[in-house]
Amino acid sequence: LLALWIAHTWLVEELYSTPRLLLSSPVPGSGKTTVLEHIERLGRQYPELEKDNPKPMKMGNLVTPALLGRLLLKGTRILLLDEADRSLDPKDPGTAARLGILNTGYKKGGNHTILDQVGNRWEPLEIPTFAPVVIAGNSPLLPDDTLERCIEIPLLPDYFGVIEDSDWEEIEPEAQDLQAALRQAIEGAKPRLGDTSKVSLPVNCRGRDKERWRPIKRTAALAGPDWEAIANQLIESDLQ
Repeated sequence: LLALWIAHTWLVEELYSTPRLLLSSPVPGSGKTTVLEHIERLGRQYPELEKDNPKPMKMGNLVTPALLGRLLLKGTRILLLDEADRSLDPKDPGTAARLGILNTGYKKGGNHTILDQVGNRWEPLEIPTFAPVVIAGNSPLLPDDTLERCIEIPLLPDYFGVIEDSDWEEIEPEAQDLQAALRQAIEGAKPRLGDTSKVSLPVNCRGRDKERWRPIKRTAALAGPDWEAIANQLIESDLQ
């Protein structure tokens, strides 16, 4: 699922929707930040928006609605929202505005209105919100309408030491090579994306489930039948 979601970020401008990825865990130390670090290095880069920082934007619990909105004024980019159990805390008065941006941005054409200070007065500012988003936190209390837009990956600590360490001093060059190979493969496959517009989904995948999973299945279709079968298994498991 992570491989397909990361690949779909390189196609997002050509897709109609982008599912939110929810990395949740009941306890700290479950690998959420590590997964964000991998997505930061392998997901779509944006040199046309930020020459000095073309990577996905990683934010902690202090992100404000105004900042979240302004990050998308220049164009679509990946947003990595860490510590969501605090940044999206229902008791925080700014949470409603943050959720408004996240909820409207899962489909192309989404927008949200915020108040912008112009001189000594406040004026409404309409901002585009369409963007791939990862929400990571320790069992964050998200409302149903946000959860319906998410594909959840529950994580637990690696108690038995079976997961390789992500030692970036050692694997950074490998990650750069992998990102370049992924970018090249996606660019080569992109002309065939139109052929996936009527890709088949499990019969019970309808409504918002269809909007969540269709971009993942279309990405899988570009990679071949084996990946399509994997996507179908993921969809069936999620629906069950």
